[in-house]
Amino acid sequence: MTAMDLKNNYRNIRIVVLCFAIYILLKWFSPFLIVLDYDFIQILIPFIISGIVIFPIVVIGYKLLGDKGNYLQVLGIKGNIKEGLVAGGVLFLAAWVFSLFPLSFLQNLMYVKSLFYIFINIFVVELCTRAFFFRKISSYTKWGFFRIILFYIAIYLAVAIVTISVILLFNKDILSGISSYFKLMQIFSIDVLLQEILSVIGIFLMLLLTEIFLFWLYMEWNFNFWVVVFGHLVLTLANDLTFEFLSIEIPVSILLIATGVIGTVLYKQRKGLPLEVKRFW
Repeated sequence: MTAMDLKNNYRNIRIVVLCFAIYILLKWFSPFLIVLDYDFIQILIPFIISGIVIFPIVVIGYKLLGDKGNYLQVLGIKGNIKEGLVAGGVLFLAAWVFSLFPLSFLQNLMYVKSLFYIFINIFVVELCTRAFFFRKISSYTKWGFFRIILFYIAIYLAVAIVTISVILLFNKDILSGISSYFKLMQIFSIDVLLQEILSVIGIFLMLLLTEIFLFWLYMEWNFNFWVVVFGHLVLTLANDLTFEFLSIEIPVSILLIATGVIGTVLYKQRKGLPLEVKRFW
C-alpha cells in the first residue's frame, strides 16, 4: 500500500467516523425530531424520521467517500433476499421451539402496523451500522474482527459522554433528578443497589453480544445485508422471551444467537466453504 493509499484510507476512516457519530446523535434524538398526531399521516412518520436519521450516511458519507457503482451496491444492500428470508425463518422457528411453541410477542404486536415500524427501524439501523460502518471500516483497515467491534464501542461511548455532558451542562433539572435518585438508593440495602448495577451490566452485555453476532453473521454470509436484517428482526421480536432450563431462565435471544452460529458453521462445512472471520485482532 502506497503512502497516498494510506492517506486516502485515513481520510475515509475520518469521514466514516464523523458520519456515523452524527447518525448516532440523530437516532438518539429522533423521537424529538418530529411530533405529528394526525392519523392520516402516521404511516409517513417512520419514513420521515428514517430519512433524517440516515441522511449523514446515504448522502454526506457516500458522497464524500466517492463510491462508484449502482445505488444498491453503493448502499451495500444488494444481496440475496431469499437467503436472508431463509436465515430469518430458521431463527424464527428456533424462537418458536425455545419459547415452548406459543409466541406471546405476536399477541402484543398491533397487527401488521407495529411489525412494519419495527422492520423500518431495523432496516435503517443495519444500513447505517453494518452496511456502512462495519463494511467501510473493514475495507479501509486491516483490523481484525474484535478490533473493529472495540472501535465501534469507543465511538458510541465517546458520543454518549459528550452528549450527556452537554445535556447536564444546560439542564440542571436532570442533575437534581440524578441527585434525588442516588439519595433514594441510599435508603435501600446494598443488595438492591447491586441488583440495579447487575441489571444494567446484563443489558449492556446482551446488546454487545447481539452486535458481535450480527457483525459476524454479516461477514460469514458474504456481506448479505438481508441476512442480518431478518436475523435482527427475529432477535428483536424474541427480546422478551425466556427459556427455562433446570429452573434457570435463559433469554431466548442467547439461544437464537447460538443457533445462528452453529447453523452457519454446519452449513459452511456441508458446502465445503471456509469461514470468513479468521483474523480476530
